[in-house]
Amino acid sequence: MPLTSASGPAVARLLLRGVAGVSLVAWLSLGAQALPLFGALGISPIAARLDGARAQVSAWEAPTWLWLSASDDALLGGAFFGGAACLLALFGLWPRVCLGLSGALYLGYVLAGDALLAFQWDNLLIEASVLALLTPQDRPAPWVHLAWRTLLFKLYFLSAVAKAQSPIGDWWDGSAMAHYYETAPLPTPLAWWAHQLPGAWHSFESWWALFFEGVIAWGVFGPRLTRRVALVAFTSFQIVNMATANYGFFCWFALVISAVLLDEEDVARWGASARSRLGLGPAPAAKASPPWQLPVGALYVGLSILLALHRFTPLEPAPRLAERVARLRLVNNYHLFAQITTRRIEPSFEVKDREGWRVIELPYKAGDPDRPLSVVHPHQPRLDFMLWFYGLGYQRGAPGYVVGALRGLCHHPEAVQPLFETPLPTEAEAVRLRFWEHRFTEPGEPGWWRRVLVDEGVEIPCVDLPHTSSPPL
Repeated sequence: MPLTSASGPAVARLLLRGVAGVSLVAWLSLGAQALPLFGALGISPIAARLDGARAQVSAWEAPTWLWLSASDDALLGGAFFGGAACLLALFGLWPRVCLGLSGALYLGYVLAGDALLAFQWDNLLIEASVLALLTPQDRPAPWVHLAWRTLLFKLYFLSAVAKAQSPIGDWWDGSAMAHYYETAPLPTPLAWWAHQLPGAWHSFESWWALFFEGVIAWGVFGPRLTRRVALVAFTSFQIVNMATANYGFFCWFALVISAVLLDEEDVARWGASARSRLGLGPAPAAKASPPWQLPVGALYVGLSILLALHRFTPLEPAPRLAERVARLRLVNNYHLFAQITTRRIEPSFEVKDREGWRVIELPYKAGDPDRPLSVVHPHQPRLDFMLWFYGLGYQRGAPGYVVGALRGLCHHPEAVQPLFETPLPTEAEAVRLRFWEHRFTEPGEPGWWRRVLVDEGVEIPCVDLPHTSSPPL
């Protein structure tokens, strides 16, 4: 097949508006949590991180605009301007520039933040914003569209490679999906029902995931038929993904980027019909391809291959370049669900005041066995999600965001209250974390979860927790 792409200006316009819409939701989600997570009294203050790192880390190593100011007003202002830029792009006003600005602002948060800003879909937003900046809407750019297809390919194929390299071989033996729905970070109500399906079906799901991610994914580079097969497979997968688990805005981004698999003629026809119904004139005539698109597209594909070699093979070509590219998040690897955990250990916050101990529930994570599961995507509840990771290895000690949450419960309950469902006591005396193993109930049993206490945790007097924190960058 020649390199000339079946996608062009009409697909580009659809793609950019889709990226703008999902990015807008991502900004709204981040803005709603910015202060309780990253503000001066939040659980992981960005200003404190940057102040503690000024002598050791240069702006070249971490090029974030938050070096200028990471005050609460700056954190909210950045989210506002990022969202506003996406809104303009959504309505077709300077979409490339606006999405490039959105990506630069978002990169500032990611580089200055900690694990709470290290989700793969945070990197995906930045990478998509870079490609959006390079995507013309008024002319064909086959090499840029090849870069978009490479990004889509990476989302799936590298996940297949990670699954194939699982140290316990759970995807190969068909056991992975037997545990997935029960142990996914934030399952939806439909996950309970999916978990009850027969073991033979779960085995088929495990092998099908390897096949469509590892084999069908190559169809993104093929002719119309293979692209349509890939589009159907990807879309079906993401619909099931969204129905059974909450992965923030990742699934929505994956669906939007799949637009690059559509044919220019089909999208142009739909666009012309829509413009006619709205009383608008015809779309502008396409111009000649930009001369810079070939080297830029080839560079992106080359860097993607370089990073994949570093992550998934023993080869290490150009290690310094690969490290630098990975640090800047402009080109990334993606490797979702490499190994499915078979146990679900959930931490439970408890606070002691004059009336004794009380359990502090978060709104979306597994806790009270009788509380219904939630559908919260495309919003990304970052603390709820990250506590799942903490439960996987809580014996190794508490990460900074957990210590920060305990500190907030003790000393700044009003600042961290938006992160919790339970009203927080204003005069806490001590805090503790208890750890529970959760299993889905069986059909006919009450509630959603059965849980067993596996670790009582340690009582921590609030006087032993500092009022502020300066974690390293």
